[in-house]
Amino acid sequence: MREFFVRLYQDGWQADGAVRPVGRLLIVAMSLAVLSSVLSLVFVRIIVEFQLRRSGYDPDGALPPYTKEAFYVADCVRIVTVLAIFANYARLIRWLGTQNKSKYRSLLVISVITVVAYCYLLTTSYPLWVHVIQAVQVVVMFMVFVLLNRKSVRDHFTVTAT
Repeated sequence: MREFFVRLYQDGWQADGAVRPVGRLLIVAMSLAVLSSVLSLVFVRIIVEFQLRRSGYDPDGALPPYTKEAFYVADCVRIVTVLAIFANYARLIRWLGTQNKSKYRSLLVISVITVVAYCYLLTTSYPLWVHVIQAVQVVVMFMVFVLLNRKSVRDHFTVTAT
């Protein structure tokens, strides 16, 4: 595990000067994903009760069969998905060290998809504190997109023939 964090530090925080801000923002995004997962796991009962109330159910009253379980499963799937996104961020950070144009395009596409996905999540029925984390993630990934479009970053990914 220590080796993973050392590599992450070298590839992201200490990346080439042109892509260093992108690497640091991806580390921030990764940290937010972990924070979101941990808080969602700790407060899963509160989140489920909030979602039940927003759906018109009384969490303490009679519920249709398996309703509460369905909400718990949905939240657990969300937590697992966020952890998968965490692993994806580590891969994206490693790509910063390459000078591969296709990886650059992939970084651009992934940053746009991530912004759109988090914007969608802002419309879902989660407590305010979850939406605050998601809003910060939108801002961070939008900043990644903006930085990826800087000339110095584009030049970093342009492989010159020697």
